[in-house]
Amino acid sequence: MVRKKNPGESAGGAPEWMCTFSDMMSLLLCFFILLFALSTLEEKQFVQLAGSFQAGFGGMVAPYTIQNIRSTHLQPEKMSKSEQDAKKKAYGKDKVLTRMKQLYQSLKLDDTIAIKGTEKGIQFTVIGDALFDRNSALIKPQALTFLQQIGENLRDMPDNPIKFSGHCDTGPPPPKKLYADKWQLSMERARALMVYFRDFEWIDPARMSYEGFADTLPATDEKGRVISTDTEEGQAQHRRVEITLIQTDENAPWYMIDREEEAAPTPVPELEPI
Repeated sequence: MVRKKNPGESAGGAPEWMCTFSDMMSLLLCFFILLFALSTLEEKQFVQLAGSFQAGFGGMVAPYTIQNIRSTHLQPEKMSKSEQDAKKKAYGKDKVLTRMKQLYQSLKLDDTIAIKGTEKGIQFTVIGDALFDRNSALIKPQALTFLQQIGENLRDMPDNPIKFSGHCDTGPPPPKKLYADKWQLSMERARALMVYFRDFEWIDPARMSYEGFADTLPATDEKGRVISTDTEEGQAQHRRVEITLIQTDENAPWYMIDREEEAAPTPVPELEPI
């Protein structure tokens, strides 16, 4: 038996206004895409597009030809030989720096030793009181573990000079019976490290030098901000020794000489007391 259709019952599917609304949204989308495309066009492409619209709507094509218009995109400048060498040098340093950071993280020494690249080369900074007690230039026995690792890295790059820089905190000066002032204390700390690497890590003495800055060069964080000295932890950050592996031009573009690639080991020089 055929069922009669109820007059108030609507037909299936989407309402009729939905088709009109969908067409309108599609046209608006195309319109906005066209506006975006026009906003990024160069002069040459705009003239070509205008000619296409004119021809499409039955207009006459312009009687002139479009001249070559210079692109507004910047062309890469050619680097000079010195700039290329500098870029290779920087790449070599960054490559070694990344390798060292990964090594010290794997050894869980990154909380004790900070490694960063500077204008001079690669800098190892021993953080806090890991090396020395306060007002002392005697190396702690527990520091020998990570000093051996630093010594291995220094031997891996035998062509680079090494600078040891001692620093003090902003606290009271050391007792006069131990050191004359902070200048002497900072220099003795740097010298103690240099002697250790000479006598126990077999680093060529001709590569090394040391200096002391007392408390004149405060420690900074990764963003270059001076670390506060209001707390004991902040003061400990300023009591430090920086070991800088200085980058030279003689071994550019490579910064590090890998031991495994060396044909023969570097001879150990005869050491004389300082």
